[in-house]
Amino acid sequence: MDVFLWVPWKDTNTNTASKTRLTSTLRLLIPRLRLLQRKDTASSVIQRRELATLLDEGRESSARIRVENVIATDIAVEVMEMVELYCELLLARVNVLDQLAYIDAALDEAAAVIFYAWPRFPHDVRELTMLRGMLAERWGKEFMTLAQDNKLVDVRVPERLVKGLRVKPPAQELVESYLREIAKAYGSSWGAQAQSQSQSESELGEAPREFVGDRPGDTDQPGDGDGDGDAAVPSTPTRPVNMAEARRASETSELNKATPPRGFQSVKSPVSVAPPGPRSDNPNPRVKVPGSEIQSETQVEEPPRARNGNAGGSGGIPELDELARRFAALRR
Repeated sequence: MDVFLWVPWKDTNTNTASKTRLTSTLRLLIPRLRLLQRKDTASSVIQRRELATLLDEGRESSARIRVENVIATDIAVEVMEMVELYCELLLARVNVLDQLAYIDAALDEAAAVIFYAWPRFPHDVRELTMLRGMLAERWGKEFMTLAQDNKLVDVRVPERLVKGLRVKPPAQELVESYLREIAKAYGSSWGAQAQSQSQSESELGEAPREFVGDRPGDTDQPGDGDGDGDAAVPSTPTRPVNMAEARRASETSELNKATPPRGFQSVKSPVSVAPPGPRSDNPNPRVKVPGSEIQSETQVEEPPRARNGNAGGSGGIPELDELARRFAALRR
């Protein structure tokens, strides 16, 4: 277990002067950090408005690139808030720093945070450099060197601060989340489209197991040596057919294939019935078929033939001219 003892100031005057310098530096550094946080927050708001405009204009590629600056700015604000808290802790316990044999785990962690954050801090702050030098006089160079690389055994820099100061591009999920929140906050149509698309995908769910092999690469390719080269490739599933439409199409095809009976309109009836035998009351029986009656009723009567006066027979009715001639002959 490594124990680092603080290096005391040599005399009382030096102790008082160093404590005064440390106090004044911390009182200047804390408002400076708050001012930087407000500036970065205002800059982030402006960038968010610009991103919402880009999304409305359909420039999604440019928005995905610029949103990384917004993410980096938000992380920088979070880092400055953490450093500000540790600076307030040092300011509250500044009177403890002049004691010789005093080891405080909270102060050790605060000093380690300052040493670790100084070379990775998002802004160049003069008061932070001065604070680092003052703390190095009290904790020693060995402690400072190990704390800069986070290699101290008993004192560890918070993991949240380590992740915030780590230089790496943001994850794709974080970029998507930022874009959705920005579009939702500024009423962009991109957010509604993305939300509807995600909802439709979630409603559809995963593909059935029988359709998983339809994707390229899921099935064995022909001729790969396993004897499945002649296997048929499964077809792509089609849209489900409406049952009413399928039934109607089937009935139509059956009616088209059907053939009407031959001689339906002929004289002979398709039904043949054996006539009954002759009896005393009906020596000549006849069978009446409904089809013959219908046919006899539907037959068209022939128009009467025109008769002239010369063609009149013995039983024919004479014409009007013939009657007039006969009356004239009788008068004579």
